[in-house]
Amino acid sequence: MASPRRRLLLGAVAAYSASVSCAYYVSKRLRGGAESAGGREEGGGGMDDDEDRSSTSSSTFSSSSTSTFSRLAPKYDAAIDTDETLMGLKLLRRFTLGGRGGATGDVLEVCAGTSRNMRYYKFSNGVSSITLAEPSREMLAEARQKAIKLSEGSKGKDLPRMNFVLARAESLVLRGEQGERSFGPSDAFDFNVDNENSSSTPPLPAPGRFPPNSFDTVVDTFGLCSVEDPQAALKEMALACKPGGKMIFIEHGRATTETESCPSCSPPDPSPPDSSSPFPLTKAWIDAKLDEGAQQHRKKWGCWWNRDLEKEIRRCEAVEVESVGRWHFGTTLVVVARPKREK
Repeated sequence: MASPRRRLLLGAVAAYSASVSCAYYVSKRLRGGAESAGGREEGGGGMDDDEDRSSTSSSTFSSSSTSTFSRLAPKYDAAIDTDETLMGLKLLRRFTLGGRGGATGDVLEVCAGTSRNMRYYKFSNGVSSITLAEPSREMLAEARQKAIKLSEGSKGKDLPRMNFVLARAESLVLRGEQGERSFGPSDAFDFNVDNENSSSTPPLPAPGRFPPNSFDTVVDTFGLCSVEDPQAALKEMALACKPGGKMIFIEHGRATTETESCPSCSPPDPSPPDSSSPFPLTKAWIDAKLDEGAQQHRKKWGCWWNRDLEKEIRRCEAVEVESVGRWHFGTTLVVVARPKREK
């Protein structure tokens, strides 16, 4: 007869498997209709009436993924909220970003989208400012509206200073081009300031880049799957981060990582690829399913969900990995890293 501890373990595994299966089913139902739900008339995207329609649009940062996210922006949060709740991703965001060892100081969030992380950044966690960088103007407009609503609810008392910058992950840092606009932590809007000489709402999203070594923490959640060049994006994130700063990634991708085929990984991992997954019984089946649906998922959601993102992060010469954790049968990846500077 099974011991109480073993029965508890088996029950937990069964409950976990059932919840993941349920979330996957709900996710497929939601995502099946997301394309039509995300459609809107030209010129939409959640911008306020005070928007300057002649200003830079998402076409400036045109790519297939950016266009997809711009189209999905108005309904994006509603479409994935149930999925994230069932999968426990909200808790994962909260504990990774807002818990001990999470984001602190001046934070740059790359591929910020509608900023589903926003409610987890608080002064009480040691975050002083958040700069949201995102190539889709429509997604960033949704994030701005979310910040305004949160500030109205808390009267700005627990919101860090915030900024909204149109920027591609592969081109974050200033290169000295003439007329290039620079944004740093000091440019973020302070929700606590309330006087006649200050604006009552944060500025509209504007294109720009960031001085190198500007941020204490650089965050990317579920963004590397959608960028055109993950290596370029990782190098830019590392360059934007202060020496000794922290880089936090929450990503989704393959259940396994090909460590042996990555000689420049840091640190090198001598273990064979088959032993790199904590879920050896399911990894091959899951990876096959991800590969099978990759093209369709990219078309609907703008991301490649079958990328080996642990491998991408480890092989980047500008990034030094400190820890790696995996959930959801290996398909959800949490990485804490530091920027690596040439000596």
